[in-house]
Amino acid sequence: MKHLLVITESFRRAGLTTMYRGSMVLAVMAKRGITYDTLANLLGSSRESMRVGIKDLEKKNFVYTERVQHPQGFFVTHVYPTPYLKDVMRQMQNDFDDVTHQQ
Repeated sequence: MKHLLVITESFRRAGLTTMYRGSMVLAVMAKRGITYDTLANLLGSSRESMRVGIKDLEKKNFVYTERVQHPQGFFVTHVYPTPYLKDVMRQMQNDFDDVTHQQ
């Protein structure tokens, strides 16, 4: 239970107020260059809700997007973590390690 509290508090300090946004961030970190469709399937949500969530994360400088034209003519948007997000996740890992070593 203490581990979950540490992670939730780390997300809150970074500006991620919901665990849903936290899940999106973890998915982007796990699979860099993930598309909206893949992210929606992974989290069991709609593509539109992913777009709204990613735009919010983009405003907070956690992710950036790259729109690429597919050879068949349609566009695909890829989502990547920013250096700021990588730093936040590194700090979260350090906080988590501190708690586990104290036990």
